[in-house]
Amino acid sequence: LALAIMLALQTGSLLLGQSPRRLVKGLYLDWESSNYSHIRRLRKIVKGHNIEMAGHSFKYQRCVQPLSEIARSLAKRIAAEEIGFVIVDSVAGASGGEIEKSSEAIKLFNAVARLKTSTLLIAHVTKTNDTSTKPFGSTYWHNEARSTMEVRSDQDEDINHLALFHRKTNDERREKPFGLAFQTTEDEIRITPDTPDTSEILAKEMPAKDKIMAALADGDKTVEKI
Repeated sequence: LALAIMLALQTGSLLLGQSPRRLVKGLYLDWESSNYSHIRRLRKIVKGHNIEMAGHSFKYQRCVQPLSEIARSLAKRIAAEEIGFVIVDSVAGASGGEIEKSSEAIKLFNAVARLKTSTLLIAHVTKTNDTSTKPFGSTYWHNEARSTMEVRSDQDEDINHLALFHRKTNDERREKPFGLAFQTTEDEIRITPDTPDTSEILAKEMPAKDKIMAALADGDKTVEKI
């Protein structure tokens, strides 16, 4: 999902159902995986959507030190390469400390501020607590963020149904819940909009009026059918 967001912002592709307001270069900061894994996924998304990549390069940096220790050098790279969007994957590795402590969250957000660009932070959730809508660790991971989005998934054979819930925003109204279906084959990944009809997770949390509108999207129905 993060790669698809970055790809849409760089190319203007309608990957996620809408075009970005402006095109920006992205930088993927990775504490968890490898360049090979991300390139492989990226190529599958590109092939699945016939995206023209000419003139677009995938900027990636494998990181081992906490973000607070490399923020200064990163800020220089961001300015020099005119990067407008950064992905941090994930906050557990980027903090370099105990994420249960509020001081670690504050330190990381201070480091993010030094980058002086839009930043998407990927955070894990507590697997044993399905009722939590906030990142694992200190409540400051939620409190310090300007906007938070909870992502839930439901695997159905070769399709991964993602339901996205806007839990917090400081500047604008919260967006309505929406869904995305990621269909993966050996060679490509295809992303399409998902609806409450096909996503059980999305159906559980959507207001009744939105469920009705989704049911009527493909034509008139009787009250009994709805």
